[in-house]
Amino acid sequence: MLEPLAIHQVLLNGTNDVTINDHQLKFTTKPLQTPTKDILYRILKAPKYGFLQLLNSKKRHLQTGDVFAQDDIEVISNKSNSRIQ
Repeated sequence: MLEPLAIHQVLLNGTNDVTINDHQLKFTTKPLQTPTKDILYRILKAPKYGFLQLLNSKKRHLQTGDVFAQDDIEVISNKSNSRIQ
C-alpha cells in the first residue's frame, strides 16, 4: 500500500522559483518498504505557468509523461545544488 507522508501545496508568494523537497512530497509503502528509486511520479499535466525542472540531471524541463522518482526528491533534499523547480 502506498502511503503519503507529505503532500503540501507549494506557493511561490512573489518568488521566481521554489524547490520541491521531501517536506512537500514524500510517499512510502507499507507493510513492505519499497526503495525510493522505485516510487515513481509521472507528470500528468505540465504547469499552466512556468515549468518543472529536474536540476540534478541534465537541467531539462519536465514534460507531460515524464517520470521522476522519490529518490530524486530525497537527493534534492540532501544536496543544495540539486532541485526540482
